[in-house]
Amino acid sequence: MRCLPAFSISGGIVLVALACGGGSGSTSGGSTGTTTQTQTSFCDAREAVVKKCAPDGSIGELDRPRCNREFDCNVAVLVDPDAYFNCRTRDDCVVGAGDDRCRREAAGNRTVPLSDVCAKKFAECKAAGGLGFDDEVCPMLNAFTDAMNERLAECFAKPCDQIDDCLEVSYEAAAPACD
Repeated sequence: MRCLPAFSISGGIVLVALACGGGSGSTSGGSTGTTTQTQTSFCDAREAVVKKCAPDGSIGELDRPRCNREFDCNVAVLVDPDAYFNCRTRDDCVVGAGDDRCRREAAGNRTVPLSDVCAKKFAECKAAGGLGFDDEVCPMLNAFTDAMNERLAECFAKPCDQIDDCLEVSYEAAAPACD
């Protein structure tokens, strides 16, 4: 396994160190993801799922430019984009095979230290009476590449009411295709 950054907050400062080895819950994968699918094959499969699962057009047509951005985004930010793409293109019409669920699947059993930092900050913010960010953020960090998590780490040292904006700005700066 590659060395993963280990994050901790001390006195409002995010400390970064490298944690190497096969700790519990860790799996390999920390660099930019690779995929066996192409943008065209993914969007073709997504379109087929939309047509199969909502033949009456109740969910509308697939927005092809948005699908192309979704593909580019997830190749840029996920350690296992194929797991994400396979989840998003299941043709069994499972309700809930959305973006968040599929990103959790892309994480597999991978656990990164930043997800623990995030969970602690979320609990701290909740106890103080304000959340500051969505609780879905923490498990999602496990699916992100090390580089993406390095960019997002500084946000968890900020006051609760600034975290959500910081995450959004950092995420969009790192992966402009993501919206």
